[in-house]
Amino acid sequence: MAFVKKYLTSKGAFIFIGCFLILLTRLPQLFGEMLFPDGDECIVGLMAKHILDGKGIPLFVYGAPYGFSVFESVPAALFYKIFGISAVSLKAAVLCIWTAGWIFFILTLRRLGNYRIAMIGGLLLIFSPGWGAISLKAWGTHVTAFTAMNLSLWVLAGIYKSTDDCKKTVLFLGCLLAIVILSNPIWFFAVFPFIALFLYERKKISDIIFMALGTFGLAIIILLVKLANSGIDHHWVPLIFTNWDILEAIKMLPERIWVAMSGAYFLTDKLDAGKWTLLATGIWTISSLLFLGFTIFGIFRKAPASILIRGFIGVIFATLAVSLFINNEVFGYRYFLPLIGSFIALMAVGIDRLWNLGRLMKISVQVMLVLLIFSGLVSLSEFRHLSSSGLPPEAKGGEGKAIENLTGYLLSQNINYVYSYDRMLHWQIMFASKEDIKARWFHPSDRYPEYPRAVDRALISNNKVALIGYTDQMASLAKYLIKQEIFPRVEESDGWYVIIHDPDRALLEEIGFVLNQ
Repeated sequence: MAFVKKYLTSKGAFIFIGCFLILLTRLPQLFGEMLFPDGDECIVGLMAKHILDGKGIPLFVYGAPYGFSVFESVPAALFYKIFGISAVSLKAAVLCIWTAGWIFFILTLRRLGNYRIAMIGGLLLIFSPGWGAISLKAWGTHVTAFTAMNLSLWVLAGIYKSTDDCKKTVLFLGCLLAIVILSNPIWFFAVFPFIALFLYERKKISDIIFMALGTFGLAIIILLVKLANSGIDHHWVPLIFTNWDILEAIKMLPERIWVAMSGAYFLTDKLDAGKWTLLATGIWTISSLLFLGFTIFGIFRKAPASILIRGFIGVIFATLAVSLFINNEVFGYRYFLPLIGSFIALMAVGIDRLWNLGRLMKISVQVMLVLLIFSGLVSLSEFRHLSSSGLPPEAKGGEGKAIENLTGYLLSQNINYVYSYDRMLHWQIMFASKEDIKARWFHPSDRYPEYPRAVDRALISNNKVALIGYTDQMASLAKYLIKQEIFPRVEESDGWYVIIHDPDRALLEEIGFVLNQ
């Protein structure tokens, strides 16, 4: 491993090669026919555009009490400035943030383990199906939390190895924890086991004090700035830790772990990524559980990677335990993202240990490593066919081209204001049109009140408007219109969308839109 040791530390060739592989493995998605941000991503994309337009720098995702998205929206605005506003620019910016998290992940494995563990863990994280599509997701939460978490662990590992007082570093660590929590509190449990080990082994009261000062100090400052800029009125407040059913959550654990390992999901919905992703998920899930069992017996052994093993096993069980108290109706598979890196770290440690147990065992783990990487690579390629919106049976092409055609047609018809029958489609329409089209959903204020007000003003002023939804959604509405003997002008767009021209106020209110006066 002299080659790996040399290039991982001095010349940084391994990190460079890893960054290249990250880009290479995501190219099929970045230039695939299904490339288009989902609704949540489009919110962050529009926030980046607002930054570029000089409308200020929002700290959090519009309309949400969490989602410290500034580390995604600002880089996206920079990419817009250089490359233009597009889906590729948005996702490429987020991938850069995720890549920074990947770098700190391998540096942490190097600090707490060895060169081989860092190299194996880094390669597995690149090819992991669980992060394959999610590493490109501009949700304003999980990629930021992932990167801040891995930076926290790297800083923590440095403090753990140091014999100095490290008060300033511990304070900085506390600030990083604040970013993790504000991005998404679920990710705090990916750091907490390491913090507990760190505090237990160092046994310094000053560590607790300075860490708390950094965490609460920065969190309070950020929240005060948010309060001054946007107040406390939030459109989206997920009641995650309510109405929990522990027994039902335990029953659902195997499915949740499986879907999270596949990376084929959108919020609470499972997606069909394809047969190769299904196969890869099986290989990765079985391998992860095998190595979890293998390494759990080494928790208290005095080995170079002992704290790494104990820490990541703690992350796995803390994440699983917390998930039992999440409302089953709103559980999102993304809440298990911290499991992916933890499983990979334990696999890296396990492969490293088996590597030295004779020639046969060395060949066996090398074959397993190749199998994991190859199956992950095929799965990542298959993600180019994946759409978070689902593929309507009548679809005539990919989502990216379909929404481009939709917005182009609307603008050609001088329709600049749209009512959306889908909870996410209006954000996609505005992002695709670069806000030349304003759109809204049923709620009168939504996440960004200016949009619903603008659309309603256009309706009142007798400007051209349209009601748009996916083809499968609009089938039930069509039956309603026929029953009511209402026959507006209706068109289909690429088999994806249905356009109802000039719906009147009575129709909109009848189907559930709450209009502004």
